[in-house]
Amino acid sequence: MSDRVDGLPTLEPFSVGYLLEPDLPAEEELERQHAFLLAITQWVQQVGVSRTMAAVRETGHVLRPEPNAASGWLIFRETHPDGRRELQISCTEDGTEVMITTPDTDAEWERILAARKQGLTAGQQAQEALREQFYQRGGDLYVLSAEEATLRAEADQLLLALYTFDMELNNGGFVQYLDNTEGRFAGETLRYLELIGATRARELLQNAVALVGGTFDGELDRRQLDALDAYEEELTALDFLYYDLDEDIALLAMQWVGADSGAGDRV
Repeated sequence: MSDRVDGLPTLEPFSVGYLLEPDLPAEEELERQHAFLLAITQWVQQVGVSRTMAAVRETGHVLRPEPNAASGWLIFRETHPDGRRELQISCTEDGTEVMITTPDTDAEWERILAARKQGLTAGQQAQEALREQFYQRGGDLYVLSAEEATLRAEADQLLLALYTFDMELNNGGFVQYLDNTEGRFAGETLRYLELIGATRARELLQNAVALVGGTFDGELDRRQLDALDAYEEELTALDFLYYDLDEDIALLAMQWVGADSGAGDRV
C-alpha cells in the first residue's frame, strides 16, 4: 500500500508533529489543518475510510480507533509526543462527512480545567461549570443521528447549532464551518446568536455567508464552492476577528437555556 494514488493528493507531509509544531503561529497551523482536511476528505470519498486510514498510517501516523464512537461514526486518534494534544480524524461510516480536530488530550484537558478552577470565586466556578455543560451536551448532540435531530427541543437545537459553529470555527475557521456543514446550520445559527446576545459573532457569520453567497439548500452549489476558494483570504480575516471576540458563546448559550421558560430540565 502506498500513500500515492493517481488523482489524489499525497498524505506524506502530514504527521501530527507537522500539524502541531511547537510555537507554530495560529494562522499557519490553521492553514496546515485545512490542507490536511481537504486531502483526507478527497481520499475518504474516493477510496473509502479503511484504505485512507491505511495510507495515513504508512506516512508515520500512529492512529488508534476510538471504541466509544457514536453509531455511524469512525474516530481515529493520535497523541502528540508531548501528550498534550491529539489529532482526531472523524468520518461517517459511509464517508460522506469528514472532519479533523486537534484537541487537548483527555488528561491535558482535565489538568487545564483543574488549573482554571484554582482561585476562582463561587460565581466564576459556576460559570466554568456552565461552559463544561455546553461542550459536553453540544458534543453529545453533534453525534446523534439525523432522525433524532427532528425530536429535539429548541434548547437542544440551539446548543447543537452553536456548538457546531464554535467547534468548527475554532478548528478550521469559516471555510471549514461552511464546507463541513454545507451551510445548512447558518440560518438558524444567525438567529440563535442574536437570541443569546452574541451580536458581534452574528455579524461575522453574516459577512461570511454573504461572501459565499447564501442562502443554502442542503449542499453547496458550484458557485458557492468556488466562492470558498475565491474569498479564502477574506474568510480567514473573519476567523481572526472571531478569535479575538470577548463574547463567550458557551456561557451565553447556557445562560439562555437556563433562563428560557421551562428549559431547566433540558440540559
